[in-house]
Amino acid sequence: MAAKTRMGVGAGVTITLLAIASLGFFITTVVFWSKHQSAEQRKAESDTRLKEVLDDGTATQVRALNELARTNRQSLVGFMLSQQRDLMQEIAGDPSMTLEQLRTNLTALAEREGTVAGLEPSETVGPKDVLAALDHRIAAIASLKRELRDAEAVRDEAERLRDESISRVDQIEASFDATTTGLEATVDDYAAQVEAYQGEVTRVRDNATSEINRLTADHRAERLRLDEDLRDLRDQVAIKDETIASLQAELRGKKFTGANEATLVDGRILSVGPGGNIVYINRGVRDKVVVGLTFEVYPDAGSVRPNAEGVYPPGKATIEVISVDGSSAACRVLTSRRGNPIAQDDVIVNAVYDPDKVYRFVVFGVFDANRDGVADVLETEGIEALIQAWGGRVEREFSGDIDFLVLGQRPAIPPEPGPNAPFSLVQEYLAKLKLAQRYDELFAEAVATGIPVLNENRLYTLTGKRFGL
Repeated sequence: MAAKTRMGVGAGVTITLLAIASLGFFITTVVFWSKHQSAEQRKAESDTRLKEVLDDGTATQVRALNELARTNRQSLVGFMLSQQRDLMQEIAGDPSMTLEQLRTNLTALAEREGTVAGLEPSETVGPKDVLAALDHRIAAIASLKRELRDAEAVRDEAERLRDESISRVDQIEASFDATTTGLEATVDDYAAQVEAYQGEVTRVRDNATSEINRLTADHRAERLRLDEDLRDLRDQVAIKDETIASLQAELRGKKFTGANEATLVDGRILSVGPGGNIVYINRGVRDKVVVGLTFEVYPDAGSVRPNAEGVYPPGKATIEVISVDGSSAACRVLTSRRGNPIAQDDVIVNAVYDPDKVYRFVVFGVFDANRDGVADVLETEGIEALIQAWGGRVEREFSGDIDFLVLGQRPAIPPEPGPNAPFSLVQEYLAKLKLAQRYDELFAEAVATGIPVLNENRLYTLTGKRFGL
């Protein structure tokens, strides 16, 4: 019985212990379950809050930052705060500066830069474009440095030019000083010479006054004598004028009028070639005929006679020498009158040509030798060349052995210049006045001495000269 009792007590203790253990396990389970439920709730709440902070786009970045934080043995927040402090230190130099403070400072900086640069507010670099602002400032600094270098180069060049100018000015001043010193010495010499000259001038003036008084007295005496001589000369001139008038009356009938046709005829036509375009004359090499010499053809010597105005009529034809033999020459017909052909024994005339003598000519006036419609005194040379080419001689002075006076148009005299006219205009007027006076003198001398006067047209008529052929 006792044995059974001890077995029953051990079993009961065992059961009691098991019951207590089960109760403790249950209580522990309940406690752990309660804590698990609380942890699950907190985890759900944390996930909710995490989802509110992060989205799918930033989760990857957060994990990357978390890895960097773990590598640096820091929490994520500590790592981000450390990064922010380092960034502020690099950008602003103040690790404690906040992002809003940085933005405010950048905005103020951009506004100041725009104000200095004269930009509109829309053209300034905003605080969000920090790198662009830095790049803009770096470019501006580089540009300013280039401008500074250029300005320094210009300044150096200006300083060099200034130094050269100073050196040149110094040289000029030294040269000026030397020149001034020399001029002062020269002026002093001139002053001494002027004083000497003044004394000499005074002496000469006194002598001149005495000489003028003497010459004035001599002049009065000479004038009285000349007045007496002048009266005698006037009496002699009156006598000579009467003599000249008498001689002119005697010579008037001996002037060259063409009445003596033998003095104008220079040859005759030997024969006329077939067709009448070539004729032959009785003048050749021994008669001083040259190729190019022209003749006017008349029916006979009596046809070479001037009219009442002194104008010679044109001939029946004009011929030009084209080949010359010993005693004859072949001529081509330049012009001819219709119905009046050249015939054998017609006479030929050229006022310049003469087989037995050399005619002397004086040529003066204004001519149109080149037939351009403009007469000029310079074209006198053309007339002289024509006369010389045909065997005549041109003389410069009018004398008694002149055979012909060839006068062109009278040189025109311009209006007399006023008292204030330029000297060159006065000279031109006097020169043309002198030419016109000489023209009148030559014509008067030729008329007075009976020398034939030929104008340009008469000369061409009596020489057979034609233009444009």
